[in-house]
Amino acid sequence: MATIDDFHPGQHVMLSKTFTEDDVRRFIEITGDVNPLHVDDDFARCTRFGRRVLHGMLTASIFSTMVGMLLHQAVPGFRAWFGVEPNVDDELRQFMVADLPMR
Repeated sequence: MATIDDFHPGQHVMLSKTFTEDDVRRFIEITGDVNPLHVDDDFARCTRFGRRVLHGMLTASIFSTMVGMLLHQAVPGFRAWFGVEPNVDDELRQFMVADLPMR
C-alpha cells in the first residue's frame, strides 16, 4: 500500500467508479439536494450539459476512498480532477497528482 513518502511530484493514483441511479437516489435521500440539473431530464436537456449531471459532492466522494483506502493518510500537496461533467452511469476515473514536495 502506498504512503505519501512513496510519491514524488507528477506521480498519480487513479480510481474508477460508476455511479448508478440508485447511488444518486441514496445521495438525494441523505442530502436533500434535488436541484433539477441532477434529477430532471427535461430541465437538464436544456442546459449546456444536455443531460443530467451528477452532484459534485457525490463525485468528489471518490477522494475519500482514494485517501482513506488507497493512501491511508492526509494528502497535502495533491490536486485532483475528473476532467468532465460526470453523468449517471458514466465511469469516472479520478486522478490525484502529486504537485508539491511532500516534506
